[in-house]
Amino acid sequence: MAATTVAGIFESMEYGPAPESDKPARAWIARHEASFGHFIGGAWTKPAKGARFDVIDPATGRVLAKVAQGSKGDADAAVKAARKALPGWQKLSGHQRARHLYALARAVQRNSRFLAVLESMDNGKSIRETRDIDIPLVARHFYHHAGWAQLLETEFPGYHGAGVVGQIIPWNFPLLMLAWKVAPALAAGCTVILKPAEFTPLTALAFAELASEAGLPPGVLNILTGDGSTGAALVDHPDVDKLAFTGSTDVGRIIRKATAGSGKKLSLELGGKSPFIVFEDADLDSVVEGVVDAIWFNQGQVCCAGSRLLMQEGIADRLITKLRARMEKLRVGAPLDKAIDMGAIVAPVQLERIRSLVEQGAKEGAELWQPTWAVPKTSLKSNASSSPNLQRSPFNWKQWKPLRSRAMRLTSICSVVALAICAGLQRRLASSVCRAKYQRLRNTSPGSRVSARLIRIRMPKRMKPRMRARHETPRHHHRSLQRQGTFCWLV
Repeated sequence: MAATTVAGIFESMEYGPAPESDKPARAWIARHEASFGHFIGGAWTKPAKGARFDVIDPATGRVLAKVAQGSKGDADAAVKAARKALPGWQKLSGHQRARHLYALARAVQRNSRFLAVLESMDNGKSIRETRDIDIPLVARHFYHHAGWAQLLETEFPGYHGAGVVGQIIPWNFPLLMLAWKVAPALAAGCTVILKPAEFTPLTALAFAELASEAGLPPGVLNILTGDGSTGAALVDHPDVDKLAFTGSTDVGRIIRKATAGSGKKLSLELGGKSPFIVFEDADLDSVVEGVVDAIWFNQGQVCCAGSRLLMQEGIADRLITKLRARMEKLRVGAPLDKAIDMGAIVAPVQLERIRSLVEQGAKEGAELWQPTWAVPKTSLKSNASSSPNLQRSPFNWKQWKPLRSRAMRLTSICSVVALAICAGLQRRLASSVCRAKYQRLRNTSPGSRVSARLIRIRMPKRMKPRMRARHETPRHHHRSLQRQGTFCWLV
């Protein structure tokens, strides 16, 4: 029976294309003649040296627009604009700054569909993720920090904004990362120069335009586009009071050395490798979906992705079989298609990096497996613990290792945790633990032996109420974390 008939569709259950229209985003690009300068002092400015570079649609390889390549002169202009705007912005009360943040949140909500489409075109991620996750969270961050702006005087008496801050963000969550950085900084009374990643600058530029239309004073938010040299110019500028960087550990080390002794405040959010530990009493069907969420969400381009799967020997073969079957059913296609699971890798250079690490793992003796439909959605089995593939964050593929030898028997929890943090893996951004019995879970849960910024716990549904009752993070702890997120922008 033909799948194009209604009966055929119900028989095959195949997904048909469901593309989202890109006309609003392309109209905005066309209105700017597909060429963008920096956004400095509340206005579009031409690059000091006139240099521009192409921004590519990862899904098609076609040029979306040309964007200014920032120089030291551009960085200096942005810092001067931010410094000029600082006294007036800090003079405002917390309630007055909150009004601006509320206006930004509403502007994001009014333009949510436009921003979601532009983000998918610019980054390659699926429209389902930008529409349902990224953009709603952007608005929520500005609403949340509008509340903190009103509480600054009572929660942080005697403190004020750090001053002029430079922010450098990566390409995996372009607009959401902007919100994480910009919202608390503005709430604290800082003025901002933000440099988006060279691969994904368009939504940051669109947001700056929306912010200006929403009444944000000129110079409070400045967008400086360019590659790593532009970021270096911002890092080295003597009139920047604080720097915030999210990206690779290697670049973070360079920034730390460059700012040492300068008196600048510094926030670094760097890469890591996160273990996903599965015990033999875990619900394997639930584990499979957890692995999919942990590693292939956002095409696997997540700093805290659960990319190291550690399995107890008794369930290793069954879990691998289930994972391979699930991988075959992942839908990959055009990012603007609402029926796909994964879109495009952000840039050819990133795709090549993934491929090279996969090849390296295979040469080191790992068992390589790939689904039939595409690469590099890949898994490497039983890789050596000292392998670079278990220590680097390549984005987009999975390593798994059964816990087999006597030295790693799960009667000794220390062996499991030792493997989870082995070979210099100090940067544990996240960890996942899957098992059925609560008392056993406590031996590898937060407050015990697994230490990370984020702990994911997966248990059977019947156990979750009990787990929440005994192991829920106290309300005051959540508030403490929120305080820290605001406090880092104060002096």
